Amino acid sequence: MIDVQDLRFAWHRAGPEVLRIPALHIAAGEAVFVHGPSGCGKSTLLGLLAGVLLPTAGDVALLGQSWAGLSGAARDRLRADHVGYLFQQFNLLPYLSVLDNVRLPCRFSARRAQRAGDVTARAQELLAAMALPADHWGRRADALSVGQQQRVAAARALIGAPELVIADEPTSALDAALRDGFMALLLRHCAAAGSTLVFVSHDERLAAPFARRISLPELNLAAAAR
Repeated sequence: MIDVQDLRFAWHRAGPEVLRIPALHIAAGEAVFVHGPSGCGKSTLLGLLAGVLLPTAGDVALLGQSWAGLSGAARDRLRADHVGYLFQQFNLLPYLSVLDNVRLPCRFSARRAQRAGDVTARAQELLAAMALPADHWGRRADALSVGQQQRVAAARALIGAPELVIADEPTSALDAALRDGFMALLLRHCAAAGSTLVFVSHDERLAAPFARRISLPELNLAAAAR
């Protein structure tokens, strides 16, 4: 699913390296927990895996396709077709309804729309699975609580069964009860769809359900060189 070779990344060509990763391979269907303290480069790594950022040197490939070998428009298409991204701040469109936010990836990707089938019905199924009441589906996204917005963002990331789901500290604003329930839902839905899950957090208490754990400070040679 993901193949990283000799990755180097700096925000400026003449600036210090933020990431230097000799190799990272993540297989299809894996659920991987990536941890490390705040500021160690976790979100930067996710941006590179999803083709939002390009490496200064080396290569990052998704499904055998190097991000660096594509134009910006082609990267956008590949990402829309194959990646569900769950952001720390959720990044819902506040002026759209809950249902429209969940359906949004299928507007940008015919592939995900095809995999979803009846897009509206699938969006409703995901929202119901996330325990969001049906009378909330027509509300503006910004009318919901933080915990409810997080579940909407998860449904949006999962619709159309993307091959890769990336979750960037999505539980940081939740209390323990909501956090644990959300983790179980996310893992279950990714497993059912056969999606690879890369979950990033500074909180190692969340790692228990994951078969594979990666410490970014240990993987990142740039951190050791500082």
